[in-house]
Amino acid sequence: SSGINAEYGDVTKLGDDVREQPVAIVTLYTAPTCSLCEEVKEELSLLRKTHKFRVESVNISEPGNASWRRLYKYDIPVLHLNGEYLCKHRLNSTLLLERLATAESDAA
Repeated sequence: SSGINAEYGDVTKLGDDVREQPVAIVTLYTAPTCSLCEEVKEELSLLRKTHKFRVESVNISEPGNASWRRLYKYDIPVLHLNGEYLCKHRLNSTLLLERLATAESDAA
């Protein structure tokens, strides 16, 4: 097991001639006993109702994730957007929404 769980948003197919827009990926680095991580998961779930992005959770305590554990063991929750560091300890929703808007305009 890679230690990555993905939650996918609704996908609407408009037709074969419409190019599907890539969906932004928010990666949440977490661990089972992290109460702040649970709060961030709830906040992300609410934001996903109005903004299009996918959430991937990486459990840093799993054996295959030792490098992430060394890097983030004192900082979880840590969030990345499309592979780039976004924030730690708490969700900075303003920054996330700004970066999502930038990612959408870059993809358009």
